[in-house]
Amino acid sequence: MLDRRRARWIVALAILVAAALGVLLWSIVPGGAGFTETGEIATSGGEDTGIAQPAAPARIRGRVLLEREEGEELDPPPTGRCRAQAWRAGVALGEPAVCDADGRFALELPGQAQEIAVELLVSGRLRAVLESPAPAGAEVELPTVALGFAAPISGQVIDGRGDPVAGVKLEVMPAPNLGEPEPWRAQSDAAGRFTLDTLPPGASTLRAFGDGFAPTVLEIVAPEDGIVVPIERLVPLAGEVVGPPELLARARVRVEGSSVWPPIERPVAADGSFHIDGLTDGLFAIDVVVPATGAGEREYASIPLENVPSDTQVSLALIVARRVPVRVVGPQGEPVPDARVTLGYGSVGLLRHTAKTDADGRARVGPVVPGPYMISADADGFLPSEPIGVDVRGDVDPPEHLLTLIAPAGIAGKVVDHGGRAIAGARVVVDGEALYTPATSATRAAAFDAVARPGGSLGVTEGKVPAIPMVRPSQGDALGDGASFTILTDGAGTFQLGALMPGTYRLRAVHDRFAESDEVIVDLAPGQQVTGVRLVLGEGALISGRVRDENGQPIAGVRVEFEDGAAVYTDDRGVFDAGLRRGRQVITLRKQGLIPQVIELDVGEQPVDLERVMAVADGEFEARVRDGNNQPIADVRLSLDPDGELAPVEFAWTDKRGVVELRGLVPGRATVTLEHPDFATVERRVQITTAATLVEFTLEEGWSVIVVVRDEASRDPLADATVEAFGRVHRVGVDGSVVLDQLAVDSFSVTARAPGRVPRTRTVRRDGDDEVLVDLDEGGAVEGQVQDDLGEPVAGAAVRVERRDGEVLARTRTRIDGSFAFQGLGVGDVYVVAEPPIALRALLAETSEATDILGGRVTRDVIVRLQRK
Repeated sequence: MLDRRRARWIVALAILVAAALGVLLWSIVPGGAGFTETGEIATSGGEDTGIAQPAAPARIRGRVLLEREEGEELDPPPTGRCRAQAWRAGVALGEPAVCDADGRFALELPGQAQEIAVELLVSGRLRAVLESPAPAGAEVELPTVALGFAAPISGQVIDGRGDPVAGVKLEVMPAPNLGEPEPWRAQSDAAGRFTLDTLPPGASTLRAFGDGFAPTVLEIVAPEDGIVVPIERLVPLAGEVVGPPELLARARVRVEGSSVWPPIERPVAADGSFHIDGLTDGLFAIDVVVPATGAGEREYASIPLENVPSDTQVSLALIVARRVPVRVVGPQGEPVPDARVTLGYGSVGLLRHTAKTDADGRARVGPVVPGPYMISADADGFLPSEPIGVDVRGDVDPPEHLLTLIAPAGIAGKVVDHGGRAIAGARVVVDGEALYTPATSATRAAAFDAVARPGGSLGVTEGKVPAIPMVRPSQGDALGDGASFTILTDGAGTFQLGALMPGTYRLRAVHDRFAESDEVIVDLAPGQQVTGVRLVLGEGALISGRVRDENGQPIAGVRVEFEDGAAVYTDDRGVFDAGLRRGRQVITLRKQGLIPQVIELDVGEQPVDLERVMAVADGEFEARVRDGNNQPIADVRLSLDPDGELAPVEFAWTDKRGVVELRGLVPGRATVTLEHPDFATVERRVQITTAATLVEFTLEEGWSVIVVVRDEASRDPLADATVEAFGRVHRVGVDGSVVLDQLAVDSFSVTARAPGRVPRTRTVRRDGDDEVLVDLDEGGAVEGQVQDDLGEPVAGAAVRVERRDGEVLARTRTRIDGSFAFQGLGVGDVYVVAEPPIALRALLAETSEATDILGGRVTRDVIVRLQRK
């Protein structure tokens, strides 16, 4: 009996030992059961046991120390000031860990094996980020990190109305990024304010984004206080389309605006309603088109509405629309397939219609409603055609219009040093009066690029971002800022410029290791290719310097600007190196919170080493704004514009006390402007001092006047008239009147215009009548044709009507048949002056023809024949 009990205990003990050994081997032997990379249980036979087990967490340990201002010793961070957070692809992993009194931390992460980045943060110190694998169930010891001193930034996030915005996420990366795996992050508080005090000094890119807002990108330089981050709210645009159900089923609404490009298209609902979300607050253009779905089917469209605010309920009515037939040919009359044809109300209007030509160079653009349009074409390898006017009528189909593309000119050359050696990577700066004017696609791309640059909202796009034409390093298409552009030489020092308009060009070469070359002037005829241009970089002298404050301490992050647009920044020692230059140089030193400086010097053969001291901008300005009843006015927009071009314009808004305070200003004279929608604008000259006294302002409710435009003979109101005042054009109502309100001046001028009428200007005075009548007389008209020296019509010629004393009454361009027409001209003797289009300016000269204008009459058949040079 005893032997049997002893045998049972021995068997049980053997089973327990075997089980323990099995568990041990299961966890350590490769190929045995264990955790996979996804944290699931795996067996040696690959069978799923069906038992769900949690993955063992990974532990990451490390230590953070702080550098001292002097000496090599390191200190642990103050208790509670050090924090560690793990990130993976922008997502926080687990909870942050707080360092202990010795600077040590331990992060416990989910058990999934992954590559992570551990962010170490101590207020006022440079952030550190360590990348490390985090295997499941393992413990990783990170190297000890010593943190140096950081450069803080702070500021406020505001919307388009100037109100602070809370909850906006901000991300900052150095520019250029030096391999940082994760950005610096912050979030605006209830007052819209934010602070980041762990950044390295120097240039960085700040991105701001939040729910219901369009993203914004800014370039900043740390350290910097008072950064203003504007962010635009996203708003809806809603409305309805009026038409029968069968048309609404194929109707599409198009929207384009200040921050929407390319146009957004949306189908309308069965009841004609539409609703477009996610638009940046601003002004929009909107229309609706109903294209044909089969041959012979009639098409419809609406009259485009422009300058539509986002909070407006839009109503669009469908009317019969037509397409404009176009034929595009090259300089020799050959058809151009795949040419881009653009039709719109103006040369840079919104909601333009586009089409591509077929193999015969033909296209039909639209559908568009009746009205006047401009049409042009462009294609690869050509310059765009001269835009011509098109009149679309509702009762007949438009005739086919011929658009002739222009042969491009070009310049090729080489950049060498003073010894004749080729220079790669030199910048060739090109200036000219007739630079290539890009077609619609390039124009819109340039507009999109400008908005996306630092300081502006990214706007709203959808789908794939449209191609933005850029200048290649060694071959440019002359896409500059409209006055100049820059390309880089290739490895052999050569450059090539294509797609140039005829005209005069000025070229110069710039390189950091050489002084700027002399300017070379090139005259181009249509289609001419000029080669062999040689730009010789000269020997120059090195310009360097050091910038300190008034206590003799170096200042980092000072922007050192030159007239040619080049700029460098001072380093931690306050030192900058601007490379080799020669001749007269104008250098500007700028930094937030300091008084800017301008340095003018002549650089010869000797190096120039500058020593400059920049003073703190300690100017202050305080103002209180009240109304006529001595009550404070909140939300008054104050702009302070210092004299000169160095100090920036400052903006602020009054608080509930009507008070506004500005600090860190450049002392001196400035202009203050106060604006509020309920009061007349006030402008005053002030003196900015280091100890500001409170300046009192009183805003008055502006006065208003009614301007009524009538017919001179019948005294009937002109409902199609416009009134221009203070540079703005107002359209009158059906009764011919418009109200001008919130006026602050004692007198001003208004100009009234109407189709077929002679414009008239009147002076309006504050102490005058509440209603001003402007009567317009019926004007005369003149029609004719511009021809070349052989009597052939010239399309795209610029035509103007001048008085005998040189006053220009009106301008236009000839149509495809060379014809032109002017309406609403004043009675008297005039000259009709015609200027040839760009493609013919090398052959033909400007010519004028005398005629007269009779009231209520049309002077016809005025022929202006351009003279050959």
